[in-house]
Amino acid sequence: MQPHATESQVNPKILRFLATKDKDLVKEGLFLQPLAKLRLYDKFENGEAAGGLIEYVQMFSWIAGFILLIACINFMNLATARSEKRAKEVGIRKVVGSSRRSLILQFLGESNLLALLAFGLAVALVVLCMPWFKLTDKKLDLFSGLLPTGWLD
Repeated sequence: MQPHATESQVNPKILRFLATKDKDLVKEGLFLQPLAKLRLYDKFENGEAAGGLIEYVQMFSWIAGFILLIACINFMNLATARSEKRAKEVGIRKVVGSSRRSLILQFLGESNLLALLAFGLAVALVVLCMPWFKLTDKKLDLFSGLLPTGWLD
């Protein structure tokens, strides 16, 4: 095959070649698939990928997105509830002479610091729980993607 050939270009040529050799092979529906897609796309209908392990990846992605959406809504509700309690503090700080900019920076800084601490706690919990997480027989390494040597695996 040529280096830049795609499966959609080669598959019709293969079928035409097989039709000249044996008609029964054409009925079998032979086609090429890139080796990189073999792991996630292993179910086919009429020469097109129709599922496989990619369905689990998509399902878990949707679940993760939904959980993240719930967490964001929960954070906003808690921040709003906390702002009612802090309204008195804001009033006093305004009377003392604090500017609107410094108040905004303070609240944004507190939110970012809280998010950073939560991220650090989450990473620490993942690192601590990693030995007990056995979804497959493979060893999972949290930090392998951070190093250039991990990119080649």
